Amino acid sequence: MWDKIKKYGGENPSDIMADIIVAYTTLFTRHTIESQESLSKIVKYCCRDAVKYIAIFEANTDQLKSADVIHLG
Repeated sequence: MWDKIKKYGGENPSDIMADIIVAYTTLFTRHTIESQESLSKIVKYCCRDAVKYIAIFEANTDQLKSADVIHLG
């Protein structure tokens, strides 16, 4: 959806607002990073496929600067 918005409104559209409601909230969760955890380890546990870590990283680039570096908490 965001790609379509950028297609017509530019890379940083300032006049577009969205009220997005997630229908299936049970599919989403928050996780607090603990000692000895890595992004691929967390994704392997949650998604049963450690390779999907890149999709998780890309969805959280506002909080993560590198897929290889995550911080406690």
